[in-house]
Amino acid sequence: MAKLRASCASEREGVVKNRRSPVHCFQFMRVSYPLNHGKIKIKRLQVPWVWALETTRPLLKSAMTSSARRRPLRNPPFPYSWLFLLLALGLWSFVFWRQTPAAFSTSDALEDWVKGLVLLALAAAAYFFLSRGLWPKAFSTLSLFPLAWLSLSRAQWHLCVEAPLRDWFSIVLFLGLVFWIGLKSDGKILLPVLILGWVGLVLIWPQTLFLGLVFLLARPGLFKNVVWVKVGGAAVFILLFVATRAWSQFQWNGLDFYDWFVEKKYLVFGILIFLGWAAFPRKGTHRSALGSVGLLSLGYLVLNQFFLGQAAEIEAISWIWVWAAGFGFESLRRDLLDPSWHGRAAWAALGFGVFWGVF
Repeated sequence: MAKLRASCASEREGVVKNRRSPVHCFQFMRVSYPLNHGKIKIKRLQVPWVWALETTRPLLKSAMTSSARRRPLRNPPFPYSWLFLLLALGLWSFVFWRQTPAAFSTSDALEDWVKGLVLLALAAAAYFFLSRGLWPKAFSTLSLFPLAWLSLSRAQWHLCVEAPLRDWFSIVLFLGLVFWIGLKSDGKILLPVLILGWVGLVLIWPQTLFLGLVFLLARPGLFKNVVWVKVGGAAVFILLFVATRAWSQFQWNGLDFYDWFVEKKYLVFGILIFLGWAAFPRKGTHRSALGSVGLLSLGYLVLNQFFLGQAAEIEAISWIWVWAAGFGFESLRRDLLDPSWHGRAAWAALGFGVFWGVF
């Protein structure tokens, strides 16, 4: 045993003298396995592979961290989000002028043009307040492509020019509720405004009946006073469900939804919406804001199109889906694609390719 202890001591001296040498059998460290021999307890030893694991563990942990979290946050030198909004407003004005050259000379056409400006401005504001849960201080191209998609989409033209004012106002009210959810994270403050918004939306857009259930699965601790919006939202849903006799209006619209979802290629926007929902943190109200888009889609799928005597316009939900897909498209750029120039080029090519799906 004395010889064994002497050999261990010599091995320790060799390691201390030559720390950078990769060739050694044992190394004295605290993190290892104790060896007992009879009544004499030998100091803890560590074999080479354990030493290599302890050495490379910080590097592995850094490599396993997502690139978005490792990238240092920085304040953008210029408010690019407002620049992207101005670009979208310019595209909408150009399209409106090309479609109706004498539009700005009549009051009715000028009103339609202003309605488009209001929709784009509200969409940009909702992007700004909801993105604080993802990228609070970093440069973001969140509103670059989505606002351009909306400004050139057939849904934007239909809502502002062809559809009745009720459809346009329903989009404004829906964006207002999403804006409020992203702005406040206290259930006591959220609930009164959400109740008024949900009731108003059901009266003019019956397919939003299920929006009261958006916080139903929220766990305690996600945000302050979450029980208020859980119980209050469920109570509002039950009251509206009974008041409108919604059980008599259930109708499976699978074929129409399939035609819109697959034939018109809105499946791509659905994948991007799910990607954006997954990119949001679990805590907070941001996931609930995108969850309301799914509940709205459920209303289109299972409720009668003439619920409360009103026909549901598919262009309204198309506009909402294009807007909500922007979060997933920005998450694709920051979290999944390579940050090199060819990754950015692929992201830009995808952004321009989506224009074919919204025309």
